[in-house]
Amino acid sequence: MPSKPKDDIGKVVVAKFPYFDMKTKSKKFKGRPSLVIGCESERFPCDFIVLPVSKIQDVSKRHPKYDFQLYEAECHILHLKHIPSFVRCHKITTVHNKEVKSNVLGDLKLNLPMAYENIESRFKDFSKNLFS
Repeated sequence: MPSKPKDDIGKVVVAKFPYFDMKTKSKKFKGRPSLVIGCESERFPCDFIVLPVSKIQDVSKRHPKYDFQLYEAECHILHLKHIPSFVRCHKITTVHNKEVKSNVLGDLKLNLPMAYENIESRFKDFSKNLFS
């Protein structure tokens, strides 16, 4: 874990998210890759603002503008299991830092700066229409 929350911005991490298991009829948790795009505080503990990274196998579920595709080479750099993977620029969520595993899958901001800028641009485009 970095010394400051801002050190995680731009990194792809594994965050725990709840889901409902229909077989057991109970709430469970699953680790999902997520791109950290912000944090609420300068110190831990805090919440991270993240964008999920998903495989989206059903093409009809992919948003043509706000799902940013990561191709094979990019997925390998970021240690993502599924090729292709998509950063979901319109699916913002928060996760407490305690729900984030300490190992970082990859540093998108550092290793893929053009992709990071493209994701940031898509997120800004999406978010400018909020509250209107």
